[in-house]
Amino acid sequence: MKYEASTPWGVGAAQTHSIRFTITNNSEETITNWSLAFLYGEHIDRIWNARIDSMNLETGEYRIIHPEWDAKGRPGGIIEPGESIVFTGQAKGPGDKPITSVTVNGMNAEVACLYNQTIE
Repeated sequence: MKYEASTPWGVGAAQTHSIRFTITNNSEETITNWSLAFLYGEHIDRIWNARIDSMNLETGEYRIIHPEWDAKGRPGGIIEPGESIVFTGQAKGPGDKPITSVTVNGMNAEVACLYNQTIE
């Protein structure tokens, strides 16, 4: 699992940054109906190629789920062995906070957090 944040734009409370998440299936089993849960200290206000299923701005808890259809035109939520899926979005704040307590389909996941990235 990889989380990337761009350099922010705007000033003060108006700062915004781009975010990108990459989930890679390193197992030999197909992942179906994927979901990603984590804690995050900034407010995600837009997501593309996934859906925000739930968020609690007081606790920073997020649950992101697959889109209805993936980029390959098949029903969303499928990640084949060795395959990665990517989704992007925008969040308010400077983009310097990590995501923590990360799970994919309820299983703990290691995450690499990268900051000041170029996200297109």
